[in-house]
Parts: sequence; C-alpha cells; structure tokens
Amino acid sequence: MKMSLRGEAEAISKGEIPRFARNDNERYFQVKIKCPMCKKTTTWEENPNRPFCSERCKLLDLGKWVFEEYKIPGEKAEEKKEETKKSDEKDK
Repeated sequence: MKMSLRGEAEAISKGEIPRFARNDNERYFQVKIKCPMCKKTTTWEENPNRPFCSERCKLLDLGKWVFEEYKIPGEKAEEKKEETKKSDEKDK
C-alpha cells in the first residue's frame, strides 16, 4: 500500500515515523527531532545517538542520571522493603 504525500505529512504531524524508502522512486522523509540536552535539531534515521544529537549530549544525560540530578517521583525501593517486613512481622 503506497501512502500519499498528504498521508505521510499527517503521520509525521502525529509523531509517527514514516516508512523508509525502498528505492529512489518512493518519497523519503527524514524525521527531525530536537536533542533533549542542547535542543539542536537532528535527524532520527541516520543518528546512532538518538534521541540525542551527539555522543557528548548522550553522556551528559547519563551523568545527570548517575549523580541523581534526575529523579523519578515515588518511594525508594528500600523504604518499600522495610514496610513489607514490618507488615509481615505484624501478621505473625
């Protein structure tokens, strides 16, 4: 099934990645994305560091996770274990 140019444009606007071109006769769109670190525009298909623009931005993001600059809200796993142990002891 061949998608029309309008159909491909709609897919891109919805955030869906269009199909890859199989030959020169088919249209080929490069999905452009913004790097989450530096906000530089890059392409999705030809970028081995996606969603980042470069290895540098990828490592900077990893460093933020390692040094806990990013945190996911919720209880820590250790706190949950302690609560489970306490409730188990009460049940006995």
